[in-house]
Amino acid sequence: MDPVELQRWATNMLAHHAGEYSFDDSYDQNAPAGLKKVKGFDLIIRVRPDAEPPEIWVFCGSKGGPFLVVGPPTLITPTNQNIIPWKPGMYFVR
Repeated sequence: MDPVELQRWATNMLAHHAGEYSFDDSYDQNAPAGLKKVKGFDLIIRVRPDAEPPEIWVFCGSKGGPFLVVGPPTLITPTNQNIIPWKPGMYFVR
């Protein structure tokens, strides 16, 4: 998955849904092509435009497992043993 494409998609989704409550897109209709290539898992996308700051969670499997957090490049990556930084504004949570 190209991180630039992923971040562009996420920031566009967040802007499009600004002011709305968080929701799940379990059907991955709006997912970028690179995410749709993930096979063997159910793709669940939680759009969180009402979070501060807004962000998207991407689960490949079931909730409660590891997931990817994507937001604008200004999204601050938390620091603890469960966080794996990827790129500015993107990190994995295990």
